[in-house]
Amino acid sequence: MRAEQAAALGAGDVEGWIAAFLRYVPGEHRSVDDVDPDVLSRLREMAFGTLAKHGPGRRTIMCR
Repeated sequence: MRAEQAAALGAGDVEGWIAAFLRYVPGEHRSVDDVDPDVLSRLREMAFGTLAKHGPGRRTIMCR
């Protein structure tokens, strides 16, 4: 999955990166069907928000 994420990020494919990221959620012993759809939806929103703020071409402001 890391290789898929790296390839997607390198290609600027945000949706591809998020799809690969979300495959970590169920882990090795569950399927995506075992995960609450609301959890997946919220994680998708959070990941997209993070990439929108900190992705390529974005200025990251560090707070202390």
